[in-house]
Amino acid sequence: MRVNLLILLLFVQSVFSQNINHWDTAIYPSDNWRYRVNETPTPPGWNLPDFDDSQWSLGPKRFGYGDNDDATTVSNFISVSIRTTFNIPDINEIAMAVLSIDYNDAFIAWLNGVEIARSAGLQGANVNWDTPSSENHEAVMYTGGKPTDFLIKKELLAGVLRSGNNILAIEVHNTSIGSSDLTITPYLSVGITVSNSYYWPTPDWFKPPVTALSCNLPIVIIDTHGQTVQSDNEIVATTKVVDKRAMPNSITDNEFTYNGSIHFEYRGQSSLWNDWPKKNYNVELISAQVENIDSALMGMPAGNNWVLYGPITTSR
Repeated sequence: MRVNLLILLLFVQSVFSQNINHWDTAIYPSDNWRYRVNETPTPPGWNLPDFDDSQWSLGPKRFGYGDNDDATTVSNFISVSIRTTFNIPDINEIAMAVLSIDYNDAFIAWLNGVEIARSAGLQGANVNWDTPSSENHEAVMYTGGKPTDFLIKKELLAGVLRSGNNILAIEVHNTSIGSSDLTITPYLSVGITVSNSYYWPTPDWFKPPVTALSCNLPIVIIDTHGQTVQSDNEIVATTKVVDKRAMPNSITDNEFTYNGSIHFEYRGQSSLWNDWPKKNYNVELISAQVENIDSALMGMPAGNNWVLYGPITTSR
């Protein structure tokens, strides 16, 4: 049985009561950051607004080992902590935000001391300054790629953002001290509800998140949580399937025929070897304990292994 559906491999956000007029980038490459190369434990409260960072070094972002893609060169250590201040004239004019980060190998980010984003490679509650990343993630901007986007949900943003000065703090972790590279290049963009422009224009690669979409097809929303989709190396992602009896389906719906974890990877050979723009995917439904489970989706019998198949026609 073949089923037509709409697949969103991107982050989505509920419709906002305030419409976004435009996007600005509040933290950009020209900004300076206070930073600390972590040879010893990080000071208590270093990611909080009232922490005194005057004794920390000062430098522009794009931190790394100085291999021709870094603006600030740091020594080879397992982690580096960075923080910077940005001003919000009126929090009521900010509807949402996106943290875009190019990194090697993993990071955790805080806004005014509250965690807002975390990459794969640093899991669990007890990540210390000397915890190595469990995954090797390569930075991509120096080869023309775009950073990974992390949506700061409106509920979280409303609770931590403040009018006036705010602190964005990030700690980047390497896989080991002997690793050949370390990179952290963050951008913070905000959706503004009025016509006033307070910051920089967004970079050319920036794409605003989808805030509203509906159709009469089933909708599959896949969140890779910032991980790179690979072939023959499954990542753990999450997916939501919206397939109501009463149309239309919408990304803002709270009724899901499936809402849980999956194993996710590229599928096929020719499409990958030839770098075709339309990729196919293997999807395996799993429980929170990473055990295989079966579920009936889109009118088909219950199953565990699913394929997102999008054939492409090539000219000869």
